[in-house]
Amino acid sequence: MTTSEVSAREYSAIFGPMFSHVYNSVAFAEFNSAKADAIRYLSIVDNKPRCGIIFGERQGRLISGFSAPFGGFDFVKKLTTEALIEAVGSLTGFLKGMEATIILPPEFFDASHNAMLRYAFICAGWRDDALVNNHFDLTRGPYESIIHGSANNRLHKSEKSGAIFESVSLERAYKVIAENRKMRGYPLAMSLDEVIATAPLTKTRGYVVSLDGADIASALINDVSDDISQIVYWGDNGLHAEAQGMRLLAARLYELYRKEGRRCLDIGPSGTWGEISPMLSSFKELVGASTTLKHRFTLSQS
Repeated sequence: MTTSEVSAREYSAIFGPMFSHVYNSVAFAEFNSAKADAIRYLSIVDNKPRCGIIFGERQGRLISGFSAPFGGFDFVKKLTTEALIEAVGSLTGFLKGMEATIILPPEFFDASHNAMLRYAFICAGWRDDALVNNHFDLTRGPYESIIHGSANNRLHKSEKSGAIFESVSLERAYKVIAENRKMRGYPLAMSLDEVIATAPLTKTRGYVVSLDGADIASALINDVSDDISQIVYWGDNGLHAEAQGMRLLAARLYELYRKEGRRCLDIGPSGTWGEISPMLSSFKELVGASTTLKHRFTLSQS
């Protein structure tokens, strides 16, 4: 196989019908082009195109997932392990003399293909870093069937508090998230204007849990692919802590997206690369989340 650079239009024509997820779309890359020095579209072919990848270039380093939680490859159709080894080998040769980072979607997107890709990267000499990532498997049945013991008791307490779950504007949901990050001393990667501007591409929706007229917890959620949605931000602001708004939020989001026919709801990482946040991981597992890994592959030039 050989790797070559193509235009945005050519890439979209080849892979547009088969984009792996919204963050791999040409429209998303071009929308975020100001966050990179350049956007590079690569196509890997033998007798015809087999797969492609979009990089954002920053100070000479190529990053797949440069403006999103993850990036990775697009495929005309799924490849065998042997073909993936050849494709990654071709890409690695093309990148000779450059440094690159590729963040794959979490394993649950497609566990088998993800494992095949990871093996191909390892064979080509890329370094693998892992990040604990959680998701709701919406195929497991009703929400109350996936939580047990104290988690059930806390949910019932939240339900009896009088708290209300509802779909709201992005502005209203974002306000609670901003309060949460300020309270915890964490930065917000996206401004409200950026969330609103990106929403038509990512089909972002906002939700809140409120009590006595005050919003106490919220979430912003993107539709990432045909059957997977992703909680981009969620959190509470410390108001009415006794109502345990996050418990009710988790339950209602699970049921809402399950009834919409989604397969999974990605609720994001529990820590940083190579380091878990025990408190965050524990909370997500208690509210019924499953755990897989997200992988970041790095090519360094010695």
